[in-house]
Amino acid sequence: MLDSFECLQKEYTPTAQVLDHADYELNVVRGGFMTKEGNRKHVRICLLAGADLLETMTTPGVWSPQDLDHILGRYGSMIVERAGSDVQNALSSLTQWKDNIFVIPYLTPPAVVEYISRNRLYRDDSNTAAASSSTHGKEKEGSGKTDAAVSPS
Repeated sequence: MLDSFECLQKEYTPTAQVLDHADYELNVVRGGFMTKEGNRKHVRICLLAGADLLETMTTPGVWSPQDLDHILGRYGSMIVERAGSDVQNALSSLTQWKDNIFVIPYLTPPAVVEYISRNRLYRDDSNTAAASSSTHGKEKEGSGKTDAAVSPS
């Protein structure tokens, strides 16, 4: 569903309110979704977010306990892992909602992730970062690899 609700607001709209709106529009106004058999079925709403957003949920003062309970308790979340994020540490602080938080390890097939790791295609060290700025997008002579300064976790 494409909905302009949030972008039409004059001020910041809390995430919980945006999820409530999506739930109302899809399940009350539209009656859920139509199955192939012609029946209406309830749509499960959840927050799709990067691991960095999940980490902010464990930072004191960023999210109110009421909003966390509303978002993670009522709707849940699908978390996409990102390089440099510590998902497991964040999850350890959000155990109350662990059954409603689903982590998507990578949007890259496991064989590709293993190849990247095995061949050290992405490294997080200052020498690589400096080298990649001068050779960005160019193959290293004879290696068939390119430099990048980001490391998959």
